[in-house]
Amino acid sequence: MSSIEIDGRYVFMDEIADMDRNDQLDRMDVWLNENYTYVESTSPLMSLMNSEKISLFDVLKDAFHPWIHEDVIRELAEELEYHNSGIWVSFGDPFEPWDMKVPKNPYEQFIESMDRIDELVESQQTFRSHSIQQHFRGLIHSSVYTTLETFTVEIFLKRVFSSDSVMGRYLAKQKHYAPPKFDIHDLLNGDGHIVCCIDGVKRDLMSSILKLSWHKIEEVFNRFMMVDIKFEFDLSKMDSIAGTRHDIVHRNGVNGEGIPTYISGDELNN
Repeated sequence: MSSIEIDGRYVFMDEIADMDRNDQLDRMDVWLNENYTYVESTSPLMSLMNSEKISLFDVLKDAFHPWIHEDVIRELAEELEYHNSGIWVSFGDPFEPWDMKVPKNPYEQFIESMDRIDELVESQQTFRSHSIQQHFRGLIHSSVYTTLETFTVEIFLKRVFSSDSVMGRYLAKQKHYAPPKFDIHDLLNGDGHIVCCIDGVKRDLMSSILKLSWHKIEEVFNRFMMVDIKFEFDLSKMDSIAGTRHDIVHRNGVNGEGIPTYISGDELNN
């Protein structure tokens, strides 16, 4: 490999080899963010994307060694892993069928996860300390919401990529991703090039969807309406559940006024 694309231009590997250490670290960091996606440890997507997890050191070494010394590559990989508790993922070969990127049956996985949570709910009757019981119920509550989020993301991805027409309607309505503009040159390059362009859009669109927030219920509902799915239930109840989950995860179990969040056994059962 004599060159590599970074930040929209091709850079000769000899040029990279002549850079100082800081510039090499910067170029590798830019290249990594352009070609791979970071998933937060608290994201409901962790279970979806965990099988795609990459080794930062191995990926960077394959791309930049021997032009950048292994010690410099290891420095960046270890720094990123130290400061980020999530995972870096690759979406693999752009020609791989897109229906393989999400579970074949998200509903079955959702039910399996909820069954495990039900078993935990039953076990919480053994706690004698009120504070321990409330902490445990908080963990269960946030796990239920995270499981629902994961299911929601998986269903949405399957719907968007179910057909080119559905994907096209979503692209026309959404605002988080700006697809590239192709010209006559791309058409004249033949069917293979056209397929490559479309798969590139699919890859980038999926990456953009995975980076969206799935905590705000109204935004999620509107997103589904763009692909002709409408939910028929009380939005205010979902907002209340989301608010409780936010207090548990981000406020250490208290609300905005500093009052501890109380979760009853009936709330978990319902």
